[in-house]
This record gives sequence, C-alpha cells and structure tokens, in this order.
Amino acid sequence: MMLFRRDGDAATSAALPEPTPADEARMLRDLLAQCYDQINSNAGRIPADAVLTALHICDLLRETVHVDPDHTLDVRTVVSLERMLADYLPTTLRTYLAVGPTGSDALREQLDALVDGASDIRADARQRDSDAMVAQTAFLRTKFSGSDLDL
Repeated sequence: MMLFRRDGDAATSAALPEPTPADEARMLRDLLAQCYDQINSNAGRIPADAVLTALHICDLLRETVHVDPDHTLDVRTVVSLERMLADYLPTTLRTYLAVGPTGSDALREQLDALVDGASDIRADARQRDSDAMVAQTAFLRTKFSGSDLDL
C-alpha cells in the first residue's frame, strides 16, 4: 500500500477541462427541460395552483437561460441557475410528492420562496448586463473623446 507517491503520470494528474459557455448553456437548458418535464408529468398529483407557480418559476429562469448565444452568463448566475434547476425546485416537488396533500401549505410557501429567488436571479443577471453596458459606454466615451488620457 502506497501512502505517498509522486504524480508521474500526466494523464492522471491533468485537470478536467473547464466547461465552455456553450456547454454551460446546454446543461442549463437540459436542466430546465427536466424541470418542465417533472412538473408536467406530476401535474395530476400536485395542486393546480402549485403547478402554475412551479411553471412560472421555470419561465422566470428560462428568461435568464435563453440568452443570445454569443452572450455568456457570469459564474454566479450559472451557479444560481444550476442550483435552482438541479436541486431546489426538483427537491421541493419530490418532497411534496412523498408527503402528499398534508404538505400543501409547506409546498406553497417553498414555491413562493423559489419565485422570489428566480426573480432575483433574473434581475441580477439583467443588472450585470446593464452595468456592463454602462461601463462600455464610459470606456468608449473616454477612448474616443480625445482626452489627455488617450489609451
């Protein structure tokens, strides 16, 4: 049994490649589709208002996931979307399905919290885009205004 060894094999010590923005977008779209499928396939077992709320959450997240293909989402937005789509929403629905109608009030409360979270994710992503636009405008104004600080 070897407790200590040197990594002489480059193949075993090589780090996994970083996902590209296209890979991240594809993963988020796949997670989104899975959430829609989970909601729709269980619609008869979940209260109708909760189904509509869950679909609304997905719609809010879709607005952030489906952006221009040349646009990359920042890492904070990607992580937030991934957690919401892979964990928070599916876990909320699975837990309700395991508990049944006695968990209706808790389900509604959790879905309301998820609506707030999805709205915040969308607003934060839009704000970062707006901030980037303002910064680019300031840069271009400075760059082409003929100032003493020509870059």
